[in-house]
Amino acid sequence: MSAHGIDARVNRADKDSRADTFPLVVVFLCLAPNGSAPVHSAPAHAGDLSTRAHSIAARARTGVACWLVAVLSLIALVSCRSDRPLREVTLGLSWLHHAQFSGVYYAARHGLYEKEGLRVSFVPATATRDPLDEFVAGKYDFVIAQPDTLSIARLAGHKVKAVAVTYRIHPLVYVSLASSGITRPQDFKGKKIGVAYSERLPLMAMLRNLGIDPADVTIVDRPYDFDSLQKGLLDVQACWLINEIITARENDLKLNVVSPYDYGITFYADLLTVRESLIEEDPELVEKFVRATLRGWTEALHDPEESAKLALQYNPQLQLSHEAQVLKASAPLIHTGTDRIGWMRDEDWQEMIRTLHEEHVIASQLPAGDLYTTRFLEALQPQR
Repeated sequence: MSAHGIDARVNRADKDSRADTFPLVVVFLCLAPNGSAPVHSAPAHAGDLSTRAHSIAARARTGVACWLVAVLSLIALVSCRSDRPLREVTLGLSWLHHAQFSGVYYAARHGLYEKEGLRVSFVPATATRDPLDEFVAGKYDFVIAQPDTLSIARLAGHKVKAVAVTYRIHPLVYVSLASSGITRPQDFKGKKIGVAYSERLPLMAMLRNLGIDPADVTIVDRPYDFDSLQKGLLDVQACWLINEIITARENDLKLNVVSPYDYGITFYADLLTVRESLIEEDPELVEKFVRATLRGWTEALHDPEESAKLALQYNPQLQLSHEAQVLKASAPLIHTGTDRIGWMRDEDWQEMIRTLHEEHVIASQLPAGDLYTTRFLEALQPQR
């Protein structure tokens, strides 16, 4: 199913805009089907030119009056809508501004949030600051989190839940130089592999899934370029399909790519996360935000070249050609062809929780229902 497949009920927020048609209704009520004023019955002396002139003048006055009512109604309506205050909402991003967040950029720049009565501001993360920390401290209304940090926060007593996912297939892959002969996970034995933060988790899960002892590989911190790989300091390096892989292609660097997803490992990325207290106290706000965000992603994926320009409005230092490639690479990871954009499956969560527990990221296995809810996805786009 195409990205247009989001259920029509996602558009039910447009009901507020139907009031905009009121002036047109007034006009159509005032005008006859042929565009004239309402037709009156013929006067008693139809041949009397004076009487007909009075009739024509009366119809003209009626038409002008109707148009005047319509114009005044439109002015009043616009004034009323423009005076309606927008609710300020803050979203903490999981990384620096770039096309990875095109869906929320689209929703903001094309008025989808505003249509829901929201004004959304974005706060980017940094290489040293996880936005989830500031989220649980109450600085943001929503945050884009990852499965590991979300699980850790939950175990620490913070009642937070994912309400939708952006990347249903994780963009993380592991690469080696094309000349290395390392083309599959089995070739990782005895090799030095560079990873950062939680990039080791899908790696460990993939190795265990294939019966490979993780002790057979050496894990080290990686840089954010390919220098160490090219100099032979690393044999394998983690990188992202929506970032470094594009850079490598732009620089004609030939790489072998191993994706954990191809070996049965499912890991989500960029979870739209909210506090349970907000779900309980203001579910309408959560539904509005989720609806506008998913619509933003649906529309952004239709035209990657145009939508990529939005990222430059938040970070002018970005290069448009690169950001367009980021969005194109993101499309099949976001809209996978199964389920719908944003959808989450219980079996995927169970697998992620098991991996986090096996890798000692979390001390105990949480019930999946503590970490996510499809309540708002079901309301907007029921799964069939």
